[in-house]
Amino acid sequence: MRTIFFILRKEFKQIFRAKEMKLIIFVMPLIQLLIIGHAATYEIKQVNFFVLDYDRSAVSKEIVNKFTANNYFHYVGTSEDPQVADNFLTQGKIDLIIRMNNDFEKDIVNQQNPKMLFTVNAVDGYTAGIVNSYAQAILNDYKTQLILQQGQAINQQPSMIDITFLNWFNPTQEYSTFMVPGILVILVSMIGLFLTSLNIAREKEIGTIEQLNVTPIKKYQFIIGKLAPMLIIGLFELYFGLLIAKIGFSIPFVGSLWVIFVFAILYLIIMLSIGLFISTIANNQQQAMFIGFLIVIVYIFLSGLFTPITSMPMWAQYLSKLVPLSYFIQVMRNVLLKGSGFMDMFSQFIALLIMGIVTVNLAIFKYRKSAK
Repeated sequence: MRTIFFILRKEFKQIFRAKEMKLIIFVMPLIQLLIIGHAATYEIKQVNFFVLDYDRSAVSKEIVNKFTANNYFHYVGTSEDPQVADNFLTQGKIDLIIRMNNDFEKDIVNQQNPKMLFTVNAVDGYTAGIVNSYAQAILNDYKTQLILQQGQAINQQPSMIDITFLNWFNPTQEYSTFMVPGILVILVSMIGLFLTSLNIAREKEIGTIEQLNVTPIKKYQFIIGKLAPMLIIGLFELYFGLLIAKIGFSIPFVGSLWVIFVFAILYLIIMLSIGLFISTIANNQQQAMFIGFLIVIVYIFLSGLFTPITSMPMWAQYLSKLVPLSYFIQVMRNVLLKGSGFMDMFSQFIALLIMGIVTVNLAIFKYRKSAK
């Protein structure tokens, strides 16, 4: 223990002596969480729309007013020249073109099922689907209003179902409530992986790693001395990030923080072991940073942070089972938002435990091999 204590003291001094390390540990996570937490969203705040009104009737104007009265839609202008609308759409100035043909009002009065044409900017298919849904909702509301105004018999119309929505776990439907726990996992992952790989790679560059290898320090003492400081820093970053999530984003802490930190210790051991493995195959800090960046990018897109894993192709779903981020993101969201307990997350615990055993042994074996 005395030997490990001296290694720990040496590691903490070495980490905090470098100014860039202080920025990476304290400043970068704060800025990234605040910026990404607000920027990473699929919420649609404004839809710019243009109108091709060939009817010029009271009904067509009333429909335009329905759209402009909605906070999500912003009226850009109207014209009878379709080329003007097409140019706006091509230039990205508008997201939606609403076209109403001649006799639009007449067809409504005569109940002839008037037709409208929506032209949506579908470069982003997800956004296009949301715009279509919003527009359909507004038109359905207008259709119901017409039925009431025309005084049609209720028995001549389909039954109107009154639907009440009850949103569990995220009552206000804030996208940041869903995203921030996952973003916090990414930040903790980057801190753990990059700090470990860069720390040992830096010792390779300055030659101190060879000095350590010729000392009587045993392998397990070296591994513990190298990984323990990073584990403590990672847990501190997680606690600091949870504090920001609570104060800055009003994330509900329904479950137990002890469950999160139990999983966090196991998860950080995995990421630190991956960082140690990277350091054994990298000759300098630049190579370690490049390899770590490639691994983190693949992990992020397979973790389910932005895209639900069930929506991925089958081959990607199978690969995601090998990504530790996917399990810890599930734990963070389920514990914080749903109040899940340890036994509810037992399958994730077993998966992370297996990954931890594999990655730790792989890192130790690879380091031993490189040290010969």
